[in-house]
Amino acid sequence: MSVILKTENFKVTSIEKSLYKIEFNKQAYFLINSLLKTRILPGGFSDDSYKVIRFQAESVKTLREYQKEYKIKHGKESIMVSDIAKMIRSLTKQLSYLIENEMRTIIGYNPEEIIVINNEKFALLSNDLVAKIDEESEMAMISCPYDTKDFFFSPEILKIKELPSYIHYKTAYFSLGVLLIYLLLGDNEFYKEYLTEKKPELMLTYLKNHPIKESRIYWFLSRCLVEEVKNRSLFLI
Repeated sequence: MSVILKTENFKVTSIEKSLYKIEFNKQAYFLINSLLKTRILPGGFSDDSYKVIRFQAESVKTLREYQKEYKIKHGKESIMVSDIAKMIRSLTKQLSYLIENEMRTIIGYNPEEIIVINNEKFALLSNDLVAKIDEESEMAMISCPYDTKDFFFSPEILKIKELPSYIHYKTAYFSLGVLLIYLLLGDNEFYKEYLTEKKPELMLTYLKNHPIKESRIYWFLSRCLVEEVKNRSLFLI
């Protein structure tokens, strides 16, 4: 048995050839459903405690390992557009399942908490960042403090001054958009400028000379990064 990824909240291990296990430090019912019922984790099943998933795959790696392998193969850290499209399909499927079927959302995305399955599917394992959505207000509660290193912050999370606070469930869309730009560029200088200037529109300017400019993924990102939270969308046309 070998450890692939370990954080304070979960551990991913290889049990034997083509068999893997994810162990959460507490019940992860909603997150596990988002991975199994969407078939992001192939041949997966959970125990009755909803703290452990076992699944089959040819390969499982961290997003960091995926980046390193890409750099060795292609000589650069930024990820190809075709790989970004795969990531969009997986992560939006997981997020949409949570919102539409479990009335849950994701507070934010951290590249350190994403695994890559068979070089085709991507899964976020941040159980502690899954929050309940109030059906009437469409808001989710944040009850503990976060640091900007914990995940990519949306504008509304940057503005939080007291706890508990409430944010719209589409806050996840913004964080996902930042994650994708980070992978496209291979660095986070754009994010540092955004944190300093508090202007979301600055991030897209970093893509002005990128091959993705004016593509459907570029417009997907532009819809994720709208400052007015309720106007954000996940349409990849």
